[in-house]
Amino acid sequence: MAKLYFYYAAMNAGKSTTLLQADFNYRERGMATMLWTAAHDERSGIGRIDSRIGLAAEARSYGPSTDLLIEVIHEVKERDVDCVLVDEAQFLSRDQVLQLARLADEVGMPVLCYGLRTDFLGELFPSLRRAVPAPLHGAAARTGSAAAEPGPSALVLHGWLVLDKPVALGSTQAVSAVKRALREAGEPKTKVGHGGTLDPLASGVLPIALGEATKLAGRMLDATKEYEFTIAFGTQTDTLDLEGEVVATSDARPTLAEVEAVLPRFTGLIEQVPPNYSALKVDGRRAYDLARAGQDVELKARAVTVHSLQILPGTGRGTATRSGVVEGDRRIREVRATNPLHHAAHGPPPGSGEDIITLTATVSKGTYIRSLARDIALALGTVGHVTMLRRTRAGPFALDRAISLDKLTDLAKARALDGAVLPLDAGLDDIPALPVTPEEAMLLGHGQRLSRTLATPGLFLATDAGRPVALVEAGTDGLRVVRGFNL
Repeated sequence: MAKLYFYYAAMNAGKSTTLLQADFNYRERGMATMLWTAAHDERSGIGRIDSRIGLAAEARSYGPSTDLLIEVIHEVKERDVDCVLVDEAQFLSRDQVLQLARLADEVGMPVLCYGLRTDFLGELFPSLRRAVPAPLHGAAARTGSAAAEPGPSALVLHGWLVLDKPVALGSTQAVSAVKRALREAGEPKTKVGHGGTLDPLASGVLPIALGEATKLAGRMLDATKEYEFTIAFGTQTDTLDLEGEVVATSDARPTLAEVEAVLPRFTGLIEQVPPNYSALKVDGRRAYDLARAGQDVELKARAVTVHSLQILPGTGRGTATRSGVVEGDRRIREVRATNPLHHAAHGPPPGSGEDIITLTATVSKGTYIRSLARDIALALGTVGHVTMLRRTRAGPFALDRAISLDKLTDLAKARALDGAVLPLDAGLDDIPALPVTPEEAMLLGHGQRLSRTLATPGLFLATDAGRPVALVEAGTDGLRVVRGFNL
């Protein structure tokens, strides 16, 4: 069952602009709309929806005898229609309201009606207030029409899929894999985006945003992230990882104690020079493109924050890396063949140091683990490069909430993807919720500022009966919409 919405806005420029904005939003999402306005309204001309700021859109006009259900069904036969928008809803008859209700219930098409009145709605729909979408906590939000029978749903998913990305897969390829899974599951087309690039040679947590959650992908880019990474001492590559060519070597090997002693120097606010093979731009070109072309690349040092940095418990002398880490590169196995992790029971030879070490780091936006590994090795009087990189957390999302590509495929085949999708507000666990009234929710949904002031300034998630309405910023002049959610 799709939703039938009535907005009791006054007939002014604000209402008309909101209707046109709704039409624009649907079109931006690749969805086709059908607009209606009342033939009774003689103020702005039949067949046009106008506002006082000069916006206008073509629309069909309806009269007292127009059967809206039949008209829309006929239109659907000629072209795609994903939503019906009705202006001047105060002129709708009782029968026409019921026709729109049938359109929502039986055809499964969302219907948004804008205008004053209607005195008979309470009689026709005793549970009208309960038509507001149910609380979204603990389940992914959906919008659109509901399937009448079990199986693939025509409702659009809004939320997060957290992937445990394997080595050798790029972030864009991971997004494509999710799109394929959505098609396999019979889910309707929706926006898909990732919340932070993860290099192909890295594995681990990659949040994938669906639907309205894509509006929060930028926040995920700024989120704190946690990594586990292995440094191989003695060689440095031009890419600072396994992919590159060796550019420097050293026979020096640090001891475990020396590694422990140097880590505090790389904790807190530090300066680091990004790798030449990075996506940063130099004079409008990507640094990695310049480096691959053999050009000299000079990147400026920048400030980043390393919140914590320590040796991964159980690694170091005579200990293998943690089980379950996906390595997926032949050269990792070659490194281990020539520089084994396991020594005899009495330990490594006297005076020898560590060939490799695995660390854990919690870092801010913009931190390059490859640069961190390079600088740690140099500070220890040797050189090094990253042989294993695994992201264990991105913002609120950790490995325990991530699924593999195989699991994603299985869920898609079973048409059960919605069970793996986390709710939209799972990406906002650091933002306090702010309950609002239905009337306030309507205003925020239209992008309007509320005069309501809070004792504490900052960001809040405005919710109406648990439904995310908007990300708002509280200031001395009220609540300002930062991101609105069309749920």
